[in-house]
Amino acid sequence: MTVQKDYFRIYVCLILIALLLPCPALGSWGLEVGRADPGDVANLAADWNAFKRSRNRINDALLQLAPIERQRQLLGLNADDRSELAQLAEEVQQYWLMEVVAPLQRVAMNPAASCAEVQFALSTVMGMERQRQLIGLGENQTVSNMLRATGEMASLRCREEALDECVATGRFVQIPALMTAAERQSQLLGRAGDLESWAEDALKQCAIYELHFVSKTTVGSAPMGVETVRDGRVAIKLETPAGGLVEALRRPLSEILKGQTVGGNDPFFVSIKCTSLVPIIEVVCSPGANSTPIKVGINLLDLKHREFYVESELSKERAVGEDKFSFDFSGGIFSLQGLLKAPYNTTSLPMTDWGNAFYMAHQKDAVDGLQSRKVRVLRIQRGVYPVIFQFTYADQSIFGGATTTDSTEFELIHKPKPKPFPERSPEPIRRPLRPRSGE
Repeated sequence: MTVQKDYFRIYVCLILIALLLPCPALGSWGLEVGRADPGDVANLAADWNAFKRSRNRINDALLQLAPIERQRQLLGLNADDRSELAQLAEEVQQYWLMEVVAPLQRVAMNPAASCAEVQFALSTVMGMERQRQLIGLGENQTVSNMLRATGEMASLRCREEALDECVATGRFVQIPALMTAAERQSQLLGRAGDLESWAEDALKQCAIYELHFVSKTTVGSAPMGVETVRDGRVAIKLETPAGGLVEALRRPLSEILKGQTVGGNDPFFVSIKCTSLVPIIEVVCSPGANSTPIKVGINLLDLKHREFYVESELSKERAVGEDKFSFDFSGGIFSLQGLLKAPYNTTSLPMTDWGNAFYMAHQKDAVDGLQSRKVRVLRIQRGVYPVIFQFTYADQSIFGGATTTDSTEFELIHKPKPKPFPERSPEPIRRPLRPRSGE
């Protein structure tokens, strides 16, 4: 997958080179997940250039002494092309809509734009409202409606980016963070927030994982030694209670991001080996009772990740955050059936609660004592996507005169189920406008 992204990055860069533009880093999660394509990249560059060209003309117009002259220069009128002031104002308003607001509105809609670019575009056009007054234009309902619509588009683009990042990487904390920020802003403005349903739906699409483990456990004490190797998988997803996502986020993460094995999904034995420590006795082992459910609760899941930002009107990216993965692992107690074969006798050997050996080996990580049969694991070793974290969890201890050793290979695998992207009508690629001479 990494190789494919590198080829795609090169492809996008070649297109930008053909457009005589600098080649930036791959600048949005929309490109990563296929929401955007190279055509969107080209259109994004074209709209930014169109806006900057118009802004330069506006700044030049502001150098004139009178508002009427600013309006005239903006439209490129000569001294002999004078018209009525009302008609001129209408034409300038139309220019503002088509050449200033419209390109930035298209930026806000473009799936190749990062949330940072969209927010920069929105703040830029809001800041330019002062320039409308300097040019001599008053309040205009059409302009206000377009600005409001642009703000809604910007909010949608940021939500899409948060979901796309979660689908591409498995990192999800940006989704509730965006929901919470929107909720606070809505409260300040005196209106109800409406992102909870979106956030819940987004998390159901992408906050889906599987904890895969292969555990090799050995116990040695007279009269025998036992080695078991078990392979298991636990499906993990976010479970929202009746109170909704806002209420759920007030609880520990492990209460809502969790999973457990169910009947038919128990770990299976890769191997069972019993060895006698007494030369004249042979020991034979086989599976016994089924495993009790294995329960997993995620306490912490965050990743070092790419953050997109705008600096000096250039889209950039940087690595931020830390890799952290902590979870509680409990259950999985099983039994074995054993036979002791002596020269003149064969005896059944009960081997109950054999799954305790895992917790005996890792008793230093036990939560609420060994009797809880729960350990808390914290690791930071990243894997290769879709394996987010991959590490060996090993330890040993002496318990009740028996030496117990366990080595478990853990993998946290991301398994998103994103909804198909809405179909879009094809759009022509808008090539960037080149400045005229003297501009």
